[in-house]
Amino acid sequence: MNFFDKLNKYNQRISFNIFALNGYLALFLYVYLSFFLGLDFAIWIIWLPVFATITAIYIVAFIVYCVEVVTKYKLPFEFLKNKKYTLVLLFGALISTAYLLFLLVFLASLLFMQF
Repeated sequence: MNFFDKLNKYNQRISFNIFALNGYLALFLYVYLSFFLGLDFAIWIIWLPVFATITAIYIVAFIVYCVEVVTKYKLPFEFLKNKKYTLVLLFGALISTAYLLFLLVFLASLLFMQF
């Protein structure tokens, strides 16, 4: 089975679409906040709710995935089998995965900090 065929199999789920599109949201907000707000420490008051919202969307995507597994629901649309659409979703999922990995590294680094 081809890699794109496997990806087409999984992108038929609502949770995968939420996960992939949230990667674009995270990238857009990170770039917007980085360029237009600067890197001042007081800006973290603005950054914290933004990244908390992005993380909450990941939690919603996980809950939707669990419901999809139980109900075996898939989207009935044919345009999801388009390889160009699959590449867009793959790139968004890659950004989402990188965001989650950086979040885990940041939280793990807090565990090893000495105060």
